[in-house]
Amino acid sequence: MIPFRKALIGWMMLVLIAAHIPYGSAGVSNAAEAQAAADGEPQFHNIDLFVAGTEGYHTFRIPTILTTKDGTLLAFAEGRKNSASDTGDIDLVLKRSLDGGTIWEPLQTVCDMGADTCGNPTAVQDESNGRIWLFMNHNYGDDTIEEINNGTSRGVRTIWSSYSDDDGATWSEPVNRFEEVQPSNIRWDATGPAIGIQLRHGPNQGRLVIPAIGRNIQSDDHGLTWYQSGYIQADTNEATVVELTDGTLMRNDRLSANKELKRRAISTSSDQGATWSQVFYTPELIDPVVQASIVRYMPADNELGSKLLLFANPAHENVRENMTVRLSYDDGATWPEAKTVYSGHSAYSSLTVLPDGMIGLLFEGGGYTPYDKIMFAKFNLAWFGAEEAHLDELMFSEGSLSPVFRGDIGYYRLTLYEGTEEVTVTPVTSNNGIEIEIAGEPAASGEPRTIQVDGLEDLLITARLGTQTRTYSIELDRSRPRPELLLHWDFEQVDDNGVADVTGRGHTGLLKNGAAVRPGTASPRAGPCLHLDALQRSHV
Repeated sequence: MIPFRKALIGWMMLVLIAAHIPYGSAGVSNAAEAQAAADGEPQFHNIDLFVAGTEGYHTFRIPTILTTKDGTLLAFAEGRKNSASDTGDIDLVLKRSLDGGTIWEPLQTVCDMGADTCGNPTAVQDESNGRIWLFMNHNYGDDTIEEINNGTSRGVRTIWSSYSDDDGATWSEPVNRFEEVQPSNIRWDATGPAIGIQLRHGPNQGRLVIPAIGRNIQSDDHGLTWYQSGYIQADTNEATVVELTDGTLMRNDRLSANKELKRRAISTSSDQGATWSQVFYTPELIDPVVQASIVRYMPADNELGSKLLLFANPAHENVRENMTVRLSYDDGATWPEAKTVYSGHSAYSSLTVLPDGMIGLLFEGGGYTPYDKIMFAKFNLAWFGAEEAHLDELMFSEGSLSPVFRGDIGYYRLTLYEGTEEVTVTPVTSNNGIEIEIAGEPAASGEPRTIQVDGLEDLLITARLGTQTRTYSIELDRSRPRPELLLHWDFEQVDDNGVADVTGRGHTGLLKNGAAVRPGTASPRAGPCLHLDALQRSHV
Protein backbone atom coordinates (compact mmCIF):
# COMPACT_ATOMS: atom_id res chain seq x y z
CA MET A 1 0.00 0.00 0.00
CA ILE A 2 1.40 3.35 -1.01
CA PRO A 3 1.08 6.13 1.58
CA PHE A 4 -0.46 9.47 0.77
CA ARG A 5 0.89 12.96 1.21
CA LYS A 6 -1.18 15.94 2.22
CA ALA A 7 0.17 19.46 1.72
CA LEU A 8 -0.63 22.35 4.06
CA ILE A 9 -3.31 23.66 1.68
CA GLY A 10 -5.19 20.41 2.14
CA TRP A 11 -4.21 18.61 -1.04
CA MET A 12 -3.86 14.87 -0.92
CA MET A 13 -2.39 12.51 -3.46
CA LEU A 14 -2.57 8.75 -3.55
CA VAL A 15 -0.85 6.53 -6.09
CA LEU A 16 -1.26 2.96 -7.19
CA ILE A 17 -0.18 1.05 -10.25
CA ALA A 18 -2.49 -1.97 -10.54
CA ALA A 19 -2.36 -5.04 -12.74
CA HIS A 20 -5.03 -7.45 -14.01
CA ILE A 21 -5.79 -11.06 -14.97
CA PRO A 22 -7.86 -14.18 -16.09
CA TYR A 23 -8.71 -17.89 -15.34
CA GLY A 24 -10.86 -21.14 -15.95
CA SER A 25 -13.07 -24.15 -14.77
CA ALA A 26 -15.24 -26.82 -16.31
CA GLY A 27 -13.52 -26.76 -19.68
CA VAL A 28 -13.80 -25.14 -23.10
CA SER A 29 -15.90 -27.07 -25.60
CA ASN A 30 -13.33 -27.10 -28.42
CA ALA A 31 -9.92 -25.87 -29.47
CA ALA A 32 -11.26 -23.25 -31.88
CA GLU A 33 -13.17 -21.48 -29.11
CA ALA A 34 -10.10 -21.62 -26.88
CA GLN A 35 -7.95 -20.05 -29.59
CA ALA A 36 -10.55 -17.31 -30.12
CA ALA A 37 -10.55 -16.57 -26.40
CA ALA A 38 -6.77 -16.25 -26.42
CA ASP A 39 -6.46 -14.19 -29.62
CA GLY A 40 -9.51 -11.92 -29.36
CA GLU A 41 -9.94 -8.40 -28.00
CA PRO A 42 -9.18 -8.25 -24.27
CA GLN A 43 -12.39 -8.41 -22.26
CA PHE A 44 -13.06 -7.85 -18.59
CA HIS A 45 -16.29 -7.50 -16.62
CA ASN A 46 -16.71 -7.40 -12.84
CA ILE A 47 -19.86 -7.22 -10.71
CA ASP A 48 -20.81 -7.49 -7.06
CA LEU A 49 -22.88 -10.68 -6.79
CA PHE A 50 -23.38 -11.18 -3.04
CA VAL A 51 -23.12 -8.08 -0.81
CA ALA A 52 -22.97 -8.16 3.00
CA GLY A 53 -26.04 -6.76 4.71
CA THR A 54 -28.40 -7.46 1.80
CA GLU A 55 -30.95 -10.14 0.85
CA GLY A 56 -31.56 -11.10 4.46
CA TYR A 57 -27.98 -12.01 5.38
CA HIS A 58 -25.34 -10.30 7.50
CA THR A 59 -22.43 -11.73 5.47
CA PHE A 60 -21.87 -13.92 2.43
CA ARG A 61 -18.80 -16.14 2.36
CA ILE A 62 -17.22 -19.29 0.83
CA PRO A 63 -17.88 -18.91 -2.93
CA THR A 64 -18.08 -21.86 -5.31
CA ILE A 65 -18.94 -21.57 -9.01
CA LEU A 66 -19.74 -24.32 -11.51
CA THR A 67 -20.34 -24.07 -15.26
CA THR A 68 -22.78 -26.78 -16.35
CA LYS A 69 -22.51 -28.61 -19.66
CA ASP A 70 -25.49 -26.53 -20.88
CA GLY A 71 -23.60 -23.32 -20.05
CA THR A 72 -25.50 -22.30 -16.91
CA LEU A 73 -23.42 -20.64 -14.20
CA LEU A 74 -24.17 -21.75 -10.64
CA ALA A 75 -22.71 -19.41 -8.00
CA PHE A 76 -22.97 -20.87 -4.48
CA ALA A 77 -22.16 -19.16 -1.19
CA GLU A 78 -22.78 -19.37 2.52
CA GLY A 79 -25.44 -16.93 3.67
CA ARG A 80 -24.54 -16.08 7.26
CA LYS A 81 -27.67 -14.77 8.97
CA ASN A 82 -26.54 -12.86 12.03
CA SER A 83 -22.77 -12.31 11.86
CA ALA A 84 -19.63 -13.08 9.89
CA SER A 85 -18.81 -15.97 12.26
CA ASP A 86 -17.98 -19.43 10.90
CA THR A 87 -20.66 -20.87 13.18
CA GLY A 88 -24.29 -20.00 13.82
CA ASP A 89 -27.30 -19.79 11.52
CA ILE A 90 -25.74 -20.33 8.09
CA ASP A 91 -27.60 -21.33 4.90
CA LEU A 92 -26.30 -22.43 1.50
CA VAL A 93 -27.57 -20.05 -1.18
CA LEU A 94 -27.33 -19.95 -4.96
CA LYS A 95 -27.64 -17.55 -7.87
CA ARG A 96 -27.89 -18.78 -11.47
CA SER A 97 -26.98 -17.11 -14.75
CA LEU A 98 -28.18 -18.38 -18.12
CA ASP A 99 -26.22 -15.86 -20.22
CA GLY A 100 -22.62 -16.29 -19.10
CA GLY A 101 -22.76 -14.06 -16.03
CA THR A 102 -24.40 -10.86 -17.30
CA ILE A 103 -27.84 -11.38 -15.73
CA TRP A 104 -28.34 -13.37 -12.54
CA GLU A 105 -31.53 -14.90 -11.22
CA PRO A 106 -32.71 -13.99 -7.71
CA LEU A 107 -31.08 -15.68 -4.73
CA GLN A 108 -32.45 -19.12 -3.86
CA THR A 109 -31.81 -21.19 -0.74
CA VAL A 110 -30.40 -24.67 -1.36
CA CYS A 111 -29.92 -25.73 2.27
CA ASP A 112 -31.52 -24.22 5.38
CA MET A 113 -31.21 -26.29 8.55
CA GLY A 114 -32.82 -23.78 10.87
CA ALA A 115 -30.40 -22.27 13.37
CA ASP A 116 -27.66 -24.72 12.39
CA THR A 117 -24.68 -24.33 10.05
CA CYS A 118 -24.85 -25.58 6.46
CA GLY A 119 -21.70 -24.67 4.56
CA ASN A 120 -18.63 -25.48 2.45
CA PRO A 121 -20.37 -25.91 -0.92
CA THR A 122 -18.53 -28.28 -3.28
CA ALA A 123 -20.19 -29.09 -6.61
CA VAL A 124 -19.58 -31.43 -9.56
CA GLN A 125 -21.62 -32.42 -12.61
CA ASP A 126 -21.95 -35.92 -14.01
CA GLU A 127 -21.72 -35.18 -17.72
CA SER A 128 -23.14 -38.59 -18.62
CA ASN A 129 -26.59 -37.73 -17.27
CA GLY A 130 -26.40 -34.02 -16.39
CA ARG A 131 -27.00 -34.50 -12.66
CA ILE A 132 -25.26 -31.90 -10.50
CA TRP A 133 -24.06 -33.04 -7.09
CA LEU A 134 -23.60 -30.53 -4.30
CA PHE A 135 -21.70 -31.66 -1.22
CA MET A 136 -21.80 -29.62 2.00
CA ASN A 137 -21.20 -29.73 5.74
CA HIS A 138 -23.57 -29.53 8.71
CA ASN A 139 -23.04 -28.86 12.40
CA TYR A 140 -25.13 -27.46 15.23
CA GLY A 141 -25.12 -23.68 15.05
CA ASP A 142 -24.01 -23.23 18.66
CA ASP A 143 -21.05 -25.63 18.32
CA THR A 144 -17.67 -24.01 17.62
CA ILE A 145 -14.77 -25.73 15.86
CA GLU A 146 -12.86 -25.84 19.14
CA GLU A 147 -15.76 -27.52 20.95
CA ILE A 148 -16.30 -30.00 18.12
CA ASN A 149 -12.62 -30.96 18.07
CA ASN A 150 -12.24 -31.31 21.85
CA GLY A 151 -15.44 -33.30 22.30
CA THR A 152 -17.46 -30.77 24.31
CA SER A 153 -19.91 -29.95 21.49
CA ARG A 154 -23.46 -31.20 21.01
CA GLY A 155 -22.45 -33.02 17.84
CA VAL A 156 -19.84 -33.43 15.12
CA ARG A 157 -19.44 -31.80 11.72
CA THR A 158 -20.85 -34.11 9.05
CA ILE A 159 -20.88 -34.36 5.25
CA TRP A 160 -24.16 -34.15 3.36
CA SER A 161 -25.16 -34.08 -0.32
CA SER A 162 -27.96 -32.83 -2.54
CA TYR A 163 -28.48 -33.02 -6.30
CA SER A 164 -30.22 -31.20 -9.14
CA ASP A 165 -31.48 -32.63 -12.44
CA ASP A 166 -32.58 -29.30 -13.93
CA ASP A 167 -29.36 -27.26 -14.07
CA GLY A 168 -29.71 -25.99 -10.51
CA ALA A 169 -33.30 -24.71 -10.70
CA THR A 170 -34.42 -27.13 -7.97
CA TRP A 171 -32.60 -29.36 -5.49
CA SER A 172 -33.26 -32.58 -3.61
CA GLU A 173 -33.43 -32.69 0.17
CA PRO A 174 -29.89 -33.02 1.61
CA VAL A 175 -28.82 -36.53 2.66
CA ASN A 176 -26.38 -37.29 5.50
CA ARG A 177 -23.33 -39.16 4.11
CA PHE A 178 -21.58 -39.68 7.46
CA GLU A 179 -21.73 -43.49 7.43
CA GLU A 180 -20.34 -43.72 3.88
CA VAL A 181 -17.54 -41.20 3.73
CA GLN A 182 -16.41 -40.19 7.23
CA PRO A 183 -14.10 -42.02 9.63
CA SER A 184 -15.83 -42.55 12.98
CA ASN A 185 -12.94 -40.95 14.89
CA ILE A 186 -13.08 -37.66 12.95
CA ARG A 187 -15.18 -35.01 14.65
CA TRP A 188 -14.51 -32.05 12.34
CA ASP A 189 -14.74 -32.76 8.61
CA ALA A 190 -15.10 -30.59 5.53
CA THR A 191 -15.56 -30.81 1.79
CA GLY A 192 -13.65 -28.38 -0.44
CA PRO A 193 -14.83 -25.72 -0.53
CA ALA A 194 -14.19 -26.01 -4.25
CA ILE A 195 -15.48 -27.73 -7.35
CA GLY A 196 -15.20 -31.45 -7.96
CA ILE A 197 -14.10 -33.17 -11.16
CA GLN A 198 -15.13 -36.11 -13.33
CA LEU A 199 -12.20 -38.25 -14.49
CA ARG A 200 -11.50 -38.31 -18.23
CA HIS A 201 -8.69 -40.89 -18.30
CA GLY A 202 -7.80 -44.38 -17.16
CA PRO A 203 -9.79 -47.40 -16.04
CA ASN A 204 -12.03 -45.25 -13.83
CA GLN A 205 -13.03 -42.75 -16.50
CA GLY A 206 -16.30 -41.10 -15.45
CA ARG A 207 -15.54 -41.30 -11.71
CA LEU A 208 -16.93 -38.37 -9.71
CA VAL A 209 -14.39 -36.83 -7.32
CA ILE A 210 -15.14 -34.42 -4.46
CA PRO A 211 -12.10 -33.01 -2.57
CA ALA A 212 -12.33 -33.17 1.23
CA ILE A 213 -9.98 -32.93 4.21
CA GLY A 214 -7.15 -35.43 3.75
CA ARG A 215 -8.77 -37.42 0.93
CA ASN A 216 -11.31 -37.36 -1.88
CA ILE A 217 -14.90 -38.57 -1.78
CA GLN A 218 -15.63 -40.63 -4.90
CA SER A 219 -18.39 -42.42 -6.79
CA ASP A 220 -18.05 -44.94 -9.64
CA ASP A 221 -21.80 -45.50 -10.08
CA HIS A 222 -23.01 -41.97 -10.88
CA GLY A 223 -23.64 -41.09 -7.25
CA LEU A 224 -25.58 -44.17 -6.16
CA THR A 225 -22.84 -44.85 -3.60
CA TRP A 226 -19.86 -42.84 -2.36
CA TYR A 227 -16.59 -43.86 -0.71
CA GLN A 228 -13.23 -42.43 0.36
CA SER A 229 -10.01 -42.38 -1.65
CA GLY A 230 -6.60 -42.99 -0.14
CA TYR A 231 -5.39 -40.43 2.38
CA ILE A 232 -2.97 -37.56 1.77
CA GLN A 233 0.31 -37.91 3.67
CA ALA A 234 0.13 -34.53 5.38
CA ASP A 235 -1.95 -32.37 7.69
CA THR A 236 -3.95 -30.24 5.25
CA ASN A 237 -7.46 -28.91 4.79
CA GLU A 238 -9.58 -26.86 2.35
CA ALA A 239 -8.74 -29.09 -0.57
CA THR A 240 -8.76 -28.71 -4.34
CA VAL A 241 -8.14 -31.36 -7.00
CA VAL A 242 -7.42 -31.37 -10.74
CA GLU A 243 -6.72 -34.11 -13.33
CA LEU A 244 -3.51 -33.68 -15.34
CA THR A 245 -2.93 -34.57 -18.99
CA ASP A 246 -1.74 -38.12 -18.28
CA GLY A 247 -4.53 -38.88 -15.81
CA THR A 248 -2.52 -38.06 -12.70
CA LEU A 249 -4.56 -36.41 -9.95
CA MET A 250 -3.04 -33.37 -8.28
CA ARG A 251 -4.21 -31.98 -4.96
CA ASN A 252 -3.52 -28.36 -4.01
CA ASP A 253 -4.41 -27.82 -0.33
CA ARG A 254 -4.25 -25.31 2.47
CA LEU A 255 -1.73 -26.17 5.18
CA SER A 256 -2.93 -27.11 8.67
CA ALA A 257 0.59 -27.77 9.97
CA ASN A 258 3.86 -26.11 8.91
CA LYS A 259 1.97 -22.89 8.30
CA GLU A 260 5.20 -20.93 8.53
CA LEU A 261 6.09 -22.22 5.02
CA LYS A 262 3.45 -19.86 3.54
CA ARG A 263 3.02 -22.14 0.50
CA ARG A 264 0.42 -24.49 -0.95
CA ALA A 265 0.63 -28.21 -0.13
CA ILE A 266 0.86 -30.22 -3.38
CA SER A 267 0.49 -34.00 -3.71
CA THR A 268 -0.17 -36.31 -6.67
CA SER A 269 -1.71 -39.71 -7.32
CA SER A 270 -0.78 -41.86 -10.33
CA ASP A 271 -3.42 -44.50 -9.51
CA GLN A 272 -6.50 -42.25 -9.59
CA GLY A 273 -6.61 -41.59 -5.87
CA ALA A 274 -5.70 -44.93 -4.29
CA THR A 275 -2.34 -43.65 -3.03
CA TRP A 276 -0.71 -40.23 -2.82
CA SER A 277 2.83 -38.86 -2.99
CA GLN A 278 4.57 -37.03 -0.21
CA VAL A 279 3.52 -33.39 -0.05
CA PHE A 280 5.78 -30.89 -1.83
CA TYR A 281 5.74 -27.12 -2.23
CA THR A 282 5.92 -24.95 -5.35
CA PRO A 283 7.91 -21.73 -4.70
CA GLU A 284 5.68 -19.52 -6.86
CA LEU A 285 2.49 -20.41 -5.00
CA ILE A 286 2.84 -18.17 -1.96
CA ASP A 287 -0.13 -18.26 0.39
CA PRO A 288 -1.25 -16.53 3.62
CA VAL A 289 -2.85 -19.84 4.78
CA VAL A 290 -6.24 -19.60 3.09
CA GLN A 291 -8.46 -21.48 0.66
CA ALA A 292 -7.55 -21.36 -3.05
CA SER A 293 -8.84 -22.53 -6.44
CA ILE A 294 -7.33 -24.57 -9.27
CA VAL A 295 -8.86 -25.64 -12.58
CA ARG A 296 -7.92 -26.96 -16.02
CA TYR A 297 -8.58 -24.46 -18.77
CA MET A 298 -9.87 -27.08 -21.19
CA PRO A 299 -10.19 -30.87 -21.45
CA ALA A 300 -6.88 -32.63 -21.93
CA ASP A 301 -8.03 -34.35 -25.15
CA ASN A 302 -7.77 -31.03 -27.00
CA GLU A 303 -4.33 -30.15 -28.31
CA LEU A 304 -4.46 -26.40 -27.67
CA GLY A 305 -3.88 -25.63 -24.02
CA SER A 306 -4.08 -29.25 -22.98
CA LYS A 307 -1.65 -28.62 -20.12
CA LEU A 308 -2.96 -25.17 -19.22
CA LEU A 309 -3.98 -24.84 -15.56
CA LEU A 310 -5.20 -21.79 -13.68
CA PHE A 311 -4.74 -21.12 -9.98
CA ALA A 312 -6.23 -18.33 -7.86
CA ASN A 313 -5.51 -17.15 -4.31
CA PRO A 314 -4.50 -14.03 -2.35
CA ALA A 315 -0.84 -13.87 -3.42
CA HIS A 316 0.67 -12.68 -0.15
CA GLU A 317 2.55 -14.52 2.58
CA ASN A 318 0.97 -12.79 5.56
CA VAL A 319 -2.22 -10.92 4.64
CA ARG A 320 -5.41 -11.86 2.84
CA GLU A 321 -5.12 -9.45 -0.07
CA ASN A 322 -3.94 -9.28 -3.68
CA MET A 323 -6.25 -11.82 -5.37
CA THR A 324 -4.11 -13.24 -8.16
CA VAL A 325 -4.55 -15.78 -10.95
CA ARG A 326 -1.57 -17.74 -12.23
CA LEU A 327 -1.09 -19.71 -15.44
CA SER A 328 0.77 -22.99 -15.86
CA TYR A 329 1.48 -24.38 -19.32
CA ASP A 330 3.03 -27.65 -18.09
CA ASP A 331 0.43 -29.30 -15.84
CA GLY A 332 1.40 -27.27 -12.79
CA ALA A 333 5.16 -27.90 -12.83
CA THR A 334 5.81 -24.16 -13.19
CA TRP A 335 3.66 -21.03 -12.97
CA PRO A 336 5.35 -18.42 -15.19
CA GLU A 337 2.50 -15.93 -15.54
CA ALA A 338 0.48 -14.12 -12.89
CA LYS A 339 -1.93 -11.19 -12.88
CA THR A 340 -3.56 -9.41 -9.99
CA VAL A 341 -7.34 -9.37 -10.22
CA TYR A 342 -7.92 -7.34 -7.06
CA SER A 343 -5.08 -5.94 -4.97
CA GLY A 344 -7.26 -5.07 -1.99
CA HIS A 345 -8.56 -7.29 0.81
CA SER A 346 -9.51 -10.71 -0.59
CA ALA A 347 -9.80 -14.30 0.58
CA TYR A 348 -11.64 -17.38 -0.79
CA SER A 349 -12.16 -17.95 -4.53
CA SER A 350 -13.49 -20.31 -7.19
CA LEU A 351 -12.48 -20.52 -10.85
CA THR A 352 -14.58 -21.70 -13.80
CA VAL A 353 -14.31 -21.80 -17.60
CA LEU A 354 -17.31 -20.88 -19.73
CA PRO A 355 -18.18 -22.76 -22.94
CA ASP A 356 -16.98 -19.83 -25.10
CA GLY A 357 -13.54 -19.81 -23.47
CA MET A 358 -14.19 -16.87 -21.16
CA ILE A 359 -12.96 -17.36 -17.62
CA GLY A 360 -14.88 -16.64 -14.44
CA LEU A 361 -13.65 -15.98 -10.92
CA LEU A 362 -16.03 -15.84 -7.96
CA PHE A 363 -14.13 -14.37 -5.02
CA GLU A 364 -14.38 -12.65 -1.66
CA GLY A 365 -13.13 -9.09 -1.31
CA GLY A 366 -13.82 -5.55 -0.23
CA GLY A 367 -12.46 -2.12 0.56
CA TYR A 368 -12.62 -2.59 4.32
CA THR A 369 -12.47 -6.36 4.94
CA PRO A 370 -12.06 -9.42 2.70
CA TYR A 371 -15.68 -10.32 3.47
CA ASP A 372 -17.56 -7.18 2.38
CA LYS A 373 -18.89 -8.94 -0.70
CA ILE A 374 -18.46 -11.76 -3.20
CA MET A 375 -17.61 -10.53 -6.69
CA PHE A 376 -17.83 -12.22 -10.08
CA ALA A 377 -15.14 -11.30 -12.60
CA LYS A 378 -15.24 -12.57 -16.19
CA PHE A 379 -12.53 -12.15 -18.82
CA ASN A 380 -10.57 -13.95 -21.53
CA LEU A 381 -6.98 -15.11 -21.90
CA ALA A 382 -6.15 -12.03 -23.95
CA TRP A 383 -6.76 -10.02 -20.78
CA PHE A 384 -3.45 -11.25 -19.36
CA GLY A 385 -1.49 -8.94 -21.63
CA ALA A 386 -3.93 -6.03 -21.69
CA GLU A 387 -3.91 -2.62 -20.04
CA GLU A 388 -6.56 -2.07 -17.39
CA ALA A 389 -9.18 0.66 -17.28
CA HIS A 390 -8.23 2.11 -13.92
CA LEU A 391 -6.96 5.35 -12.44
CA ASP A 392 -3.36 5.55 -11.22
CA GLU A 393 -3.83 8.64 -9.05
CA LEU A 394 -6.72 10.53 -7.52
CA MET A 395 -6.23 13.93 -5.90
CA PHE A 396 -8.67 16.10 -3.93
CA SER A 397 -8.34 19.74 -2.90
CA GLU A 398 -10.44 19.13 0.21
CA GLY A 399 -10.61 16.25 2.65
CA SER A 400 -8.88 12.94 3.05
CA LEU A 401 -9.68 9.68 1.27
CA SER A 402 -9.97 6.48 3.30
CA PRO A 403 -8.70 3.89 2.69
CA VAL A 404 -5.62 4.89 0.70
CA PHE A 405 -6.53 4.99 -3.01
CA ARG A 406 -5.95 1.74 -4.91
CA GLY A 407 -6.78 1.59 -8.58
CA ASP A 408 -8.64 -1.72 -8.37
CA ILE A 409 -10.89 -0.85 -5.41
CA GLY A 410 -14.14 0.87 -6.27
CA TYR A 411 -15.51 2.22 -2.97
CA TYR A 412 -14.08 5.00 -0.78
CA ARG A 413 -15.06 7.56 1.84
CA LEU A 414 -13.90 11.15 1.36
CA THR A 415 -13.85 13.02 4.67
CA LEU A 416 -14.57 16.71 4.09
CA TYR A 417 -14.43 19.74 6.34
CA GLU A 418 -17.78 20.84 7.71
CA GLY A 419 -19.52 23.20 5.29
CA THR A 420 -17.47 22.21 2.22
CA GLU A 421 -19.40 23.20 -0.92
CA GLU A 422 -16.96 22.15 -3.64
CA VAL A 423 -13.91 20.00 -4.19
CA THR A 424 -11.35 20.01 -6.94
CA VAL A 425 -10.78 16.51 -8.31
CA THR A 426 -7.75 15.55 -10.42
CA PRO A 427 -7.79 12.00 -11.85
CA VAL A 428 -4.57 10.72 -13.42
CA THR A 429 -3.96 7.67 -15.58
CA SER A 430 -0.80 6.52 -17.35
CA ASN A 431 -2.77 5.27 -20.39
CA ASN A 432 -3.86 8.13 -22.66
CA GLY A 433 -6.54 5.92 -24.19
CA ILE A 434 -8.58 5.74 -20.98
CA GLU A 435 -11.69 7.93 -21.02
CA ILE A 436 -12.64 9.50 -17.68
CA GLU A 437 -15.96 10.83 -16.43
CA ILE A 438 -16.54 12.70 -13.16
CA ALA A 439 -20.16 13.02 -12.03
CA GLY A 440 -21.25 12.08 -15.55
CA GLU A 441 -19.14 14.72 -17.32
CA PRO A 442 -16.01 14.02 -19.42
CA ALA A 443 -12.70 14.80 -17.75
CA ALA A 444 -9.07 14.73 -18.87
CA SER A 445 -6.22 12.95 -17.14
CA GLY A 446 -4.17 15.35 -15.03
CA GLU A 447 -6.58 18.27 -15.32
CA PRO A 448 -8.34 19.54 -12.16
CA ARG A 449 -12.14 19.55 -12.21
CA THR A 450 -14.12 21.53 -9.63
CA ILE A 451 -17.30 19.78 -8.49
CA GLN A 452 -20.13 21.35 -6.50
CA VAL A 453 -20.79 18.82 -3.73
CA ASP A 454 -23.48 20.68 -1.80
CA GLY A 455 -26.32 18.16 -1.50
CA LEU A 456 -24.34 15.26 -3.02
CA GLU A 457 -23.97 12.05 -1.01
CA ASP A 458 -21.73 10.20 -3.47
CA LEU A 459 -19.35 11.20 -6.25
CA LEU A 460 -18.98 8.76 -9.17
CA ILE A 461 -15.80 8.60 -11.25
CA THR A 462 -15.58 6.26 -14.26
CA ALA A 463 -12.56 5.01 -16.21
CA ARG A 464 -13.22 3.38 -19.60
CA LEU A 465 -10.84 1.60 -22.00
CA GLY A 466 -12.56 -0.02 -24.98
CA THR A 467 -15.06 -2.52 -23.56
CA GLN A 468 -13.53 -2.29 -20.08
CA THR A 469 -15.06 -0.04 -17.44
CA ARG A 470 -14.26 0.63 -13.79
CA THR A 471 -16.38 2.88 -11.58
CA TYR A 472 -15.19 4.54 -8.37
CA SER A 473 -17.89 5.48 -5.87
CA ILE A 474 -16.76 8.16 -3.41
CA GLU A 475 -18.97 8.57 -0.32
CA LEU A 476 -18.86 12.17 0.92
CA ASP A 477 -18.50 12.43 4.70
CA ARG A 478 -18.77 16.00 6.03
CA SER A 479 -17.84 15.25 9.64
CA ARG A 480 -14.31 16.68 9.61
CA PRO A 481 -14.12 19.73 11.93
CA ARG A 482 -12.39 22.88 10.77
CA PRO A 483 -8.93 23.25 12.35
CA GLU A 484 -8.30 26.08 14.84
CA LEU A 485 -5.47 28.45 13.97
CA LEU A 486 -3.23 28.72 17.04
CA LEU A 487 -1.16 31.88 17.27
CA HIS A 488 0.45 31.20 20.64
CA TRP A 489 1.12 28.08 22.68
CA ASP A 490 2.62 28.24 26.15
CA PHE A 491 4.00 24.94 27.48
CA GLU A 492 5.65 23.63 30.58
CA GLN A 493 7.43 20.29 30.82
CA VAL A 494 5.57 17.39 32.47
CA ASP A 495 8.24 14.70 32.09
CA ASP A 496 10.70 13.50 29.49
CA ASN A 497 7.90 12.35 27.19
CA GLY A 498 5.35 15.12 27.22
CA VAL A 499 4.45 18.76 27.61
CA ALA A 500 1.38 20.41 29.09
CA ASP A 501 -0.40 23.48 27.75
CA VAL A 502 -0.73 26.19 30.39
CA THR A 503 -2.93 28.47 28.27
CA GLY A 504 -6.03 26.49 29.20
CA ARG A 505 -6.85 25.66 25.58
CA GLY A 506 -6.43 21.92 26.04
CA HIS A 507 -3.53 21.25 23.67
CA THR A 508 -1.61 18.91 25.98
CA GLY A 509 0.07 16.08 24.06
CA LEU A 510 2.91 13.62 23.82
CA LEU A 511 6.15 14.35 22.03
CA LYS A 512 6.31 12.66 18.63
CA ASN A 513 8.29 12.61 15.41
CA GLY A 514 11.32 14.68 16.26
CA ALA A 515 9.92 16.86 19.04
CA ALA A 516 12.13 17.05 22.11
CA VAL A 517 12.32 18.91 25.40
CA ARG A 518 15.81 20.36 25.81
CA PRO A 519 17.38 23.15 27.90
CA GLY A 520 16.07 26.50 26.70
CA THR A 521 18.74 28.69 25.16
CA ALA A 522 16.50 31.12 23.30
CA SER A 523 13.61 31.03 25.69
CA PRO A 524 12.94 33.94 28.04
CA ARG A 525 12.45 31.32 30.71
CA ALA A 526 15.40 29.63 32.32
CA GLY A 527 13.76 26.19 32.19
CA PRO A 528 13.31 23.68 29.38
CA CYS A 529 11.60 24.61 26.13
CA LEU A 530 10.03 22.63 23.29
CA HIS A 531 12.19 22.10 20.20
CA LEU A 532 10.64 20.80 16.95
CA ASP A 533 12.58 19.12 14.18
CA ALA A 534 11.47 21.04 11.10
CA LEU A 535 12.38 18.15 8.82
CA GLN A 536 9.72 15.91 10.35
CA ARG A 537 6.05 16.25 11.08
CA SER A 538 5.55 17.07 14.75
CA HIS A 539 2.42 16.67 16.82
CA VAL A 540 2.02 17.79 20.39
